[in-house]
Amino acid sequence: MKTPKRRAILILSEKVPLDCGLLREVVVWSVPVSTKYPDGVKYHLALVDPLSGNVWLLFDNHYPKGHHQHSRDGVENPLIYTNLTDLLTLYYEQEKAEVERYESDANRS
Repeated sequence: MKTPKRRAILILSEKVPLDCGLLREVVVWSVPVSTKYPDGVKYHLALVDPLSGNVWLLFDNHYPKGHHQHSRDGVENPLIYTNLTDLLTLYYEQEKAEVERYESDANRS
């Protein structure tokens, strides 16, 4: 008898409009360990301007790129994944810095 395949399990999902006007979208799935997802996790953590569609910060790990981040200037850099807690901590720290930058830019206009 075959063992049933394990399916992806949604472990975190939030879509939050921030006071500054940016939108946070965080989605994390626990997935079966595979060559595509060797850490057993699939995610996208995004900070977006909903009016312009501009991405201010994005962490994701789609195949074949693996763990990486996108900055608002379009640069992609690899991320070293240790565990989900550390990833979320890093994301929220960088998100805070981007929100401060966004608010600073808005105050100059």
